[in-house]
Parts: sequence; C-alpha cells; structure tokens
Amino acid sequence: MNLQVNKSFVWGGLAVALLIFLSSCSNLTEASAKASASFTMNTTTVEKIRASAMGNDLEKANASIISRNMRAATLPTNLFIDISIKGEYEETKTAPVKEGESISFNEIPVGTDIYAEAFAYLKTDDNKKEALYRGTSEHLKVTEGENKLALSLKRIYALSLIDLDFTDTEVKYTVKHLQQNIDDDEYTEVTADRESSVLPETGELPEIVPKDYEGFHLRSFKQLAIDDEKNVLVEVKYDRNVYSVEYSDGLESLELEIIPEAAEYRYGSIVTPAFEGFSTVPGYTFAGWKNGDTIYKADETSSFTVEGDVSLNAQWALTIKNAPDSVGDIVFNDGKAVEGGTILSELGGLSDELKAKAIALIFYIGTECNNDVDGEPDNTTERMLGVGFKFGSKLAWCSSAANAYSIDITALSCTDDGSSGFKDGRQALETMGKFLADNESTDDTTGDGSENKYPAFYYAKNYGQTQENIKGTSYENGWYLPTYPEFTKFNKNSTIQLMKLVLESPIRSNSAYQFWTSSSYDAQYARLHANYYQKDAVQSTDVTLYGYRISYVYPIRQFN
Repeated sequence: MNLQVNKSFVWGGLAVALLIFLSSCSNLTEASAKASASFTMNTTTVEKIRASAMGNDLEKANASIISRNMRAATLPTNLFIDISIKGEYEETKTAPVKEGESISFNEIPVGTDIYAEAFAYLKTDDNKKEALYRGTSEHLKVTEGENKLALSLKRIYALSLIDLDFTDTEVKYTVKHLQQNIDDDEYTEVTADRESSVLPETGELPEIVPKDYEGFHLRSFKQLAIDDEKNVLVEVKYDRNVYSVEYSDGLESLELEIIPEAAEYRYGSIVTPAFEGFSTVPGYTFAGWKNGDTIYKADETSSFTVEGDVSLNAQWALTIKNAPDSVGDIVFNDGKAVEGGTILSELGGLSDELKAKAIALIFYIGTECNNDVDGEPDNTTERMLGVGFKFGSKLAWCSSAANAYSIDITALSCTDDGSSGFKDGRQALETMGKFLADNESTDDTTGDGSENKYPAFYYAKNYGQTQENIKGTSYENGWYLPTYPEFTKFNKNSTIQLMKLVLESPIRSNSAYQFWTSSSYDAQYARLHANYYQKDAVQSTDVTLYGYRISYVYPIRQFN
C-alpha cells in the first residue's frame, strides 16, 4: 500500500487575535453594495512572528527572556503574511510582516457569506514557505455598516513537508528533546524523555507536546531525516533562559569608583563573583556578597548556580583598630577603636555590643592645645583628645563657698582666640589650687567638700569612676574639664552627629546648651561655649557666666 502525506503541521496554543474590519456603502442597494475589509498588524503580532522565525517561541517563554536572546540578532526581513477572504467571495493578498502594515479588500459584496484565513511564513532562499502561524475565522454574512471578523492565529510547530511512501515496513517515529549546553551552542539530548512510536498506515503524524523544562524555553522543532528504513526522527530543541547578575555597593551616600559590572549568564551556569579588585569603604572590610539570606565569601560559600536574575549587595564589616588614630574614631573600653562617619550610620551604626563598650569620640589631634613653654608655643608633642558620651547637667563652675569664688584665677585664663594662655586642662584643678595658695588664700580644690565646691571640675574628674563601662579599666582616670581652647576644637556639628551613633540622642534638637570650660575670664566670670542645636546643625557663640551659675559639662580625656 502506498500513501503520500503532504502536510504535517503541529498546532500550538492561542497566540494572537486579529480583527478584520469591514464597512459598506449605505447609498447602494444590497445587491450592488460593496463592503471593504482591512487588516492592520500590531506590535504583538509582529514580535511573535519574528521570534518564531528566529527559533524562539513567545507562546512558551517570557517575552523578556526571549528579548535577551534576540538582542544581538539581526531581525529577518523575509517574513510575509497571506490574508485570504473565502466563501462566497474569494480574494488573497500578501504583505510583509511589519508593524502598522495594512491589507485592504474593497470589493466584497454586501450579503455574501465569507470567512478569512491567515498564513504567516518565512520565505526561504529557494522560494519555499516555512510555516510560522496560521488561523481561520468564523463565517460571517456581510451586512451594511462595520463588520468584524475575529481571526485567531496559532503557532505552527512546523515540521518540513514530508512525503512518506509506506510499504510493508513499519515506519518508526522518534522524537528527541535536546537542551542547549551551558558553555557552547550545542545541544544535549534528555534521553529519559525520548519518545518513540509507530506511524499508522494513514501516515498521520502524532501531536508533539513540548516539555516544560525549568530554566528553558522552546526554540524549534526540526525533522532531521527519514532514513533508509523509513524511520522519522524529530528533534525538539530548548534554549536556556538568560539571566542577569548585578552588583550593588549597598550604599547611597558614597558611590564607589570601581564595582563589578553586571553580566548575563545562561540558566544553570556556576558563577563565582569577584571578591577583590574593586573599591572599598574607608574604615570597613569587604565581607562578601549577599543575595537574600545567603552571603557569598571567598573562603566559604563562594559560588552559586544561576536559576534566575540575581542582585548581589556588598556587605561591609567594621575594621576594628588596635588604637584610635583619627578624628571621628570611636574608642572602646579595651583601647580599640573604629572609624565613625556617615557611612557607619548608613550601614546600621554600631551593634549593641559595641555601643556598650564605647567610651569616647576623638574630636581633635594636634599641638595647638599644648601649653606654651617659656612663652613659646609647644609644637613638639601631638595630643589626641576624646570626649565622653555622657554630659553632666545643672553644675556650677564653683560654689559661693569655694575660695575661687569672686577671684580672678589668672593662671587659668587665655586669650579670646584661645591661641595663648592656659590651654591644656589636664592640670586645671592643681593649677587653680596652687594659684590660690600663692595668692594669700587656701587651696580648697582637694580634700573634704572639694567636690561640692567645684562641681563642674569634679564631674569631669570622676567621670570614669561613675560610668560602668569605664570603671575598672585603664581609662578610669585622666578625665578632666576642657579649657576654652580645647572646647573650641570640639567640632560641634559633626561631633554631635557622630555621637548619635552611640547614644540615641546625646542632646535634644532645637535646644540651647551652655558648656563650662575650665578657663577663667575675670573675678566674676568663667568661659562657656553656648550652643543652639537644631535638627542637623549647631550654632555656637562664646560667652561668659558667673561661676556659681549652673550649666553643662562634657568631660574629655587625652588618648595618647
């Protein structure tokens, strides 16, 4: 028995819906009236036909995935669509597949029964038509006014037109499913999914149902050969989805000059992100890349398998210094330090454990606050000063019972600009006591009752003994009330903002504070710094106040 099979199309799911609009001339009789029909291709139709021609399938894969695979490809220009009006009136027209292209039929008699067919195809170099999409509408009787023909195009998973000459020999029909390799453009068969059957004598080809492989999209069907023994082999190929891996430094206020560039990888690729060779954040150590709950580190989990788009965010760990060495450093009770700054705040600030250990913030490094030697500035020894995180309030410089009350302690005076005079406050109490003893008075800066006579001085002096995280450490002693020259180095705005990294609010915003210094102004006054703290700024003025009035105290200490 001989039988020829000339058509072998496998149809896919609904792809695109097309509307053909028909309109008629109402001033003619029904017998002579003519209707016109027009069809215009939209963007969706064109993109799906183009993708099909290039071996991609927008019916089976996400459009964004397909677009990545088509990005570098040259779009085909030999795509056409045939629109045929059939039934009681027949006419066929052909147009190139491109957005906005229209086909019009202008001689359709009103009252005729018609339907429409569409056939989209790729014209090969030998002038053959490779089927891509096909569709047929319902029947319609053309009436006056506008008529709509709903034409549904379906994807044709086209096998080449084949001729089978059946003999007594059975024809074996084999379908192989092949997945694109990761590292090259070859394909590897999924042998477990091979399908084999024997064709019936009618020669009707079985329907091929594409597999739904995770991370893949259907590329094409291809009939490879009909071998000498009349066996038919069909290959169904699947391309790997392409996903992006992007990198972020995890920062908003600082843009790193060098960060790994985004890259695209095929599904299943093993990616090891870069762990060096890019910019880092001052004061921090790069601690890996984070994706979701997983952190990838060079010495631990260093790679991952691409199964979708990945966004890697840089992780930064504070670099713990063995000792402070810069303005802005936060000092801990074990002598170690970390670099403060806006980046620290952006990355979440200090942990609760480190906050509990923090004792001071370095606000000054230099020689300007050294006392003069023989009337000349001492520029030989650099001093590093830090301020404690807790300030004292409602404290007097001295009480009315103190011998320094109403005395001009000239030994503690300095110039208005703080450039000369008493500048190093570490020995302020001792200097005042000696001045009193040398000027027909008694040194009452030590001994019973001295703390009540000089509250501001002793709050600072005893600061390390009253703070639980400092008491018993090597930093328990050495705290003192700053001089006016030292306090002017206290960069108020930035220092206060850095101190908020340790304390929730060391001072209240929109409030005025006056801080004592150990500097004497005259017999009635001592020098203060008056600060008005707004939300993000500080306004400062230099003022004096009667020594017995109450004000605030920030203790400081030298850390070198």
